[in-house]
Amino acid sequence: MGTWSYFEAVVVAPKLGYPKENFKLWWKQNDECFEDGLKLIIEDQQALELAEYAINHNVAGISS
Repeated sequence: MGTWSYFEAVVVAPKLGYPKENFKLWWKQNDECFEDGLKLIIEDQQALELAEYAINHNVAGISS
């Protein structure tokens, strides 16, 4: 598995049209409800959890 970084995500977000400052990164698993399933990404550990989930569930064709 490749590594994902919070800081890499901060660089990518503006390229996707989000503001360069004052934004938060969130994610949730497909099978969780919106209100209870949101997870805040505040450091590399949460980014790695997202990467592991994406790889294990073949989200958007991502694989190891």
